[in-house]
Amino acid sequence: MDGTSKSAFWLLCVYEYTPYSYSRILCLLRASRDEYLEQDGVRFLMEDQDGSTVACRVSHQALRDHADRLHFSGTDGAVFEAYRELIEQVASDAYDAEGPFDDNGRVLVTPEALARVTRSA
Repeated sequence: MDGTSKSAFWLLCVYEYTPYSYSRILCLLRASRDEYLEQDGVRFLMEDQDGSTVACRVSHQALRDHADRLHFSGTDGAVFEAYRELIEQVASDAYDAEGPFDDNGRVLVTPEALARVTRSA
């Protein structure tokens, strides 16, 4: 694990627009324990608006493909740190869409999902 602790919380919200109003669908926060584990990609925690922990993982292949697309070199952890906000947003979107999940029930950030958001940016 990274072992560092940061007091900042990142709020990722998805809003649904209707002609009359916006309604909040989902908000995930970066977990208060701002740590991650490099194993088969990077495993990290987020929290929903009720404070429940949501386990997430960005796959090794997603990190490698993303780094290659952007000509970034470094370990999985370095790629995760450099693009963490984007990866967390993709995880939040996957959680809201109810998947995909890995074999252990973690919200999974896939190579396809990262490619999609990179192309649309």
